[in-house]
Amino acid sequence: MGTAPIQNIGAYGIELKDVCDYVEYLDLVDLEVKRLSADQCQFGYRDSIFKQQLFGKALITKVGLKLPKAWQPKTQYGALQSLIEGEPTAIKIFEAVKQTRQSKLPDPRVEGNAGSFFKNPVISAELYQELKSEYSNLVAFEVTDGFKVAAGWLIDNAGLKGFQIGGARVHDKQALVIVNKGGATALDVVQVAQHVKQTVQDKYRIELEHEVRFMGATEETHLAEVIEGL
Repeated sequence: MGTAPIQNIGAYGIELKDVCDYVEYLDLVDLEVKRLSADQCQFGYRDSIFKQQLFGKALITKVGLKLPKAWQPKTQYGALQSLIEGEPTAIKIFEAVKQTRQSKLPDPRVEGNAGSFFKNPVISAELYQELKSEYSNLVAFEVTDGFKVAAGWLIDNAGLKGFQIGGARVHDKQALVIVNKGGATALDVVQVAQHVKQTVQDKYRIELEHEVRFMGATEETHLAEVIEGL
């Protein structure tokens, strides 16, 4: 649970920020335990203060959740709507989410993977209109600062499902996932990721940002830095 606020985890229309009340952490600078309200955590899409100002300076010790007593179902995610029959209940939504994930995401016990490799990019309204006129089936929805586009759709529509270098491969069912087909090296994964990123950039003028975190020999790094060092 302690890692959930770092990433502001979320799926199917809900994020941690929607239920988070506070986060307590050990300040690694002065070794004092401090508390932040949900607003102070500066939650964003796969982002928070713990990935920004407090990166490497905090050890989360407690997360407080605030759940409504009167439960309200949230089924706006398209795949869930088609799977739930009749009145939506908590157990029906749970089963629909489980079914959706099992149908799309590879089992890491069978094919090694780190889940979604790239974030869903947010683009300007202008670029969205340009792309929508060219690709009528573009998957995106409006957010506060533009339109969030499904990265999986971008990768799939670019013909990259099944693209493979060495043992690393873009998953055949969920293009947002890179899997280890056997014996994949770190270089294989990096080269597949870079090819996907460059192809999407060239085709749609959208720069994908990786969601997974890259660890170097001594500290965290980024895909661009790894590529530069090759």
